[in-house]
Amino acid sequence: MISTFDKGVVRFGKPDTRERFCKLVERRIDRYNGFIDKWVRNPSAEADILSVKYEDLTQDSRTWLKKTIMHFSPREEIDETRIDGIVSETPKITYENGRMVRHSTSGVKGTRRVEDFKYYDSEWFAELAEMTRIDGDRKERKTA
Repeated sequence: MISTFDKGVVRFGKPDTRERFCKLVERRIDRYNGFIDKWVRNPSAEADILSVKYEDLTQDSRTWLKKTIMHFSPREEIDETRIDGIVSETPKITYENGRMVRHSTSGVKGTRRVEDFKYYDSEWFAELAEMTRIDGDRKERKTA
């Protein structure tokens, strides 16, 4: 998987800088929260929502793919062979030296840690987490 930030660098020649990353995140917070409010936090839709965390999907892909299929098609018979193929053969896409690299048959794995991101800042990321909470009250965004 390649991030929106990396895609901008690779496909559109945008600068690979901390400043650009921070500006992108600042612009996207309200859009993200609007999406979450409409599709996840909306009380009228609660019964129809299946929320899957990225970490859960990458750590236990088979279970979460089955739950997702059952959520959308409860009468569907689960094709274990097909799920095994998806989990084991999905290519991994990374960003290396300004280029997208496709790693064939790497499978679905939780190999990324946010702490390893080159522009990671623990205090700022903790603040972002509070501004984008799905459950409970969010911290208000500071505006300039």
